[in-house]
Amino acid sequence: MRFYHITQKAVLFVSVLLLTISCKKREEQLAANNLLYAQPVDSVTERNICVDTCIIGLNIHKTWSFDYKDGTFPNDTICECVIKGLAIESDSVFYIIGGNPTFIAKYNGTTLLGRKRLDINFDESYNALCQIYDDSVYFICEQNKTIYSLDNKFHCSATAYNLPIEAEDSIVSGRMEHDSYILVTQKKHTHGANSANFTTWHFSYPNHLKKKYPEASNLYARVSGYIPLREPENNFFYHGMVDGYRLFLTPPEYDNCSIIVADASGDCIYKDTFKQLPPIAAVSGYEDHYGALQSENLRVVSKNNLYMTGYDNDTHQFFILEYRIFK
Repeated sequence: MRFYHITQKAVLFVSVLLLTISCKKREEQLAANNLLYAQPVDSVTERNICVDTCIIGLNIHKTWSFDYKDGTFPNDTICECVIKGLAIESDSVFYIIGGNPTFIAKYNGTTLLGRKRLDINFDESYNALCQIYDDSVYFICEQNKTIYSLDNKFHCSATAYNLPIEAEDSIVSGRMEHDSYILVTQKKHTHGANSANFTTWHFSYPNHLKKKYPEASNLYARVSGYIPLREPENNFFYHGMVDGYRLFLTPPEYDNCSIIVADASGDCIYKDTFKQLPPIAAVSGYEDHYGALQSENLRVVSKNNLYMTGYDNDTHQFFILEYRIFK
């Protein structure tokens, strides 16, 4: 009887051992199979997985402050502080256009490197169209439908290039990218009132027409080649790319601005509201009917950073705020 129990225990032990070995081999085989079919994870996919930990939180990384009433800052005081253009050459070199008469000023941080008078009337130029291209600053005067270039050392006078836009068209919006720019015009009726007839113009620098589209819809998706949001969000506008991702912002307001970060497919991977904003968003003009006007082009994406501008009419300070979206 005792021999029987010993034999039975031995058989049970061997059975368990064989079962354990079999299960282990099966797990190893499954792991090997999984390795055979595993796909490499690219940087975008990896960033999408951990995007919540990679986004800093929309806090201000750097701040530059200028006294806009010191006599050298190029602003028009018709509405406290009005500027007509902003271009960012690096993370601390800025070009600002404004004033009456109009000046362009170049800063390294808050240190004025130089300023030059521009005998150009920007009173009715509200879109603040300005950009760095090669070694020059380009800016557009909407009244006379002209793009100007000025070397970034201010050695020469500004060179004017007429834009091949019909006389009855007025420029109503646009964006200047690093290698081309887009303008949207609206045709006027003979009696002066604007019609609903929009046209989109795509130019390379300085004034070479690449293509003309007889409508304004889907502007940047059609011309710039980026993928729009897969699920359209109300009131979000494309502002450029940071680290391979597309940034969409709501228009500037006194105390609220939101952002969407979208991947290459147009899917929203992050949405949040800024925790820190300037007291008042920068103003690009003043119109009797609408009041203060705030151009989307005074919020700039450059060198993978986002820059917002604003001012404080109590301290007379103009601000450039740098946000680093990703760590």
